[in-house]
Amino acid sequence: MKLSVPLWQLAGEGLALCYRGAAAYEAEISHNSALILSGEPYPDLNYFLLDDRIFPEIKLCRAVEKIRLRQIPALCLIAADLKERIAETACKLGLVHACNMPVMTYTSEFALYDAGGYEIEIVGNAKMLKTANRLTASAFNLPVASVERVFGPGIIDGPGVQVFIASRDNTPLCTVQTTTAGNICGIWGMATAPEFQHQNDGKSLLQYVMSYHSLKGVKAFYLLGTEAGQPFYEDIGFQTQTEAMVWVDRECPLVNSR
Repeated sequence: MKLSVPLWQLAGEGLALCYRGAAAYEAEISHNSALILSGEPYPDLNYFLLDDRIFPEIKLCRAVEKIRLRQIPALCLIAADLKERIAETACKLGLVHACNMPVMTYTSEFALYDAGGYEIEIVGNAKMLKTANRLTASAFNLPVASVERVFGPGIIDGPGVQVFIASRDNTPLCTVQTTTAGNICGIWGMATAPEFQHQNDGKSLLQYVMSYHSLKGVKAFYLLGTEAGQPFYEDIGFQTQTEAMVWVDRECPLVNSR
């Protein structure tokens, strides 16, 4: 299946859905760029996405100005093929290129998956959401209070977002968020508690979630990965379509991402 909506547009709209419950949420979204701010003082919780061939330098300058007015760190994710266009501007703004991230899709038919041995639930109340947020905070080394402010009740109260938790023997292991737009699903916040990582728990959860959405009519999946996580997603069948350059403020520490 060929995606009917540009990947960068999907990603911006998906991130906005995930962050809409943040206490200090702010978003500006267009077809080719998206500024999504939680207001928390961690770069992994604030984003600017850019894939615009029409004056990308100006859009980058405006986004950085708004981010600095909020006095928060953020990740600027810029389409890799814009490198020649924005590199000089980014450097003048005091940004540094930290790394590249794969932008990945799964567009084949997904086989049904039975996550035997796991109890997988859709988050539907405050207690379950607290459990998911604690898993996320632990996996990404973020303060629980910040994660709870970002992924507040608004993430599950409105349409378009679902949060899943996988447990075994009544022990929560991992969580993931999904956003759906028509028959396309975004995968977000894949998080496994550090003590359970590298045990295939996250893989089982993700395969179950993809099977769940496939049964509901989803035909394609997308995600923003990391270089370290790329083999994990490739093993499931995701393919890299393009890359995002990650730029951060020169004085801003880049913490673990997704």
